[in-house]
Amino acid sequence: MPPDMGLRQIPRNKDTLTPGPLVSPHSPEAIESVWYMYRITGNPEWMEKGWRMWKSVIEAVRTDVGHSAIHDVMVEKSPLKDSMESFWIAETLKYFYLLFATPDTISLDEWVLNTEAHPFRRPKGEIV
Repeated sequence: MPPDMGLRQIPRNKDTLTPGPLVSPHSPEAIESVWYMYRITGNPEWMEKGWRMWKSVIEAVRTDVGHSAIHDVMVEKSPLKDSMESFWIAETLKYFYLLFATPDTISLDEWVLNTEAHPFRRPKGEIV
């Protein structure tokens, strides 16, 4: 599996740290972090990392009709599932778009994104 897919293992048992299932490449957390790092630092290396992630994920999940979940993220050319996570469109693709959009598309001085990547305008003035 390509190294830039943003995969991480989740422990099954916090006492023994037995390896558990791997998070899907559809998950938004990795590209969300890359987007924030790029926006905070302005370092174009973060855009390049995001582009490599995009190519790796798309290669693994693209179908003729959408983007599928896969059975095993640790297996190159893993069989595809007959499903697509809703957060793929709602969150992950949004962060990929924002990474390559111009910074004035959404100003972090004016907007905050919630845990579902929905933008909310930051209140002006003092909050009581």
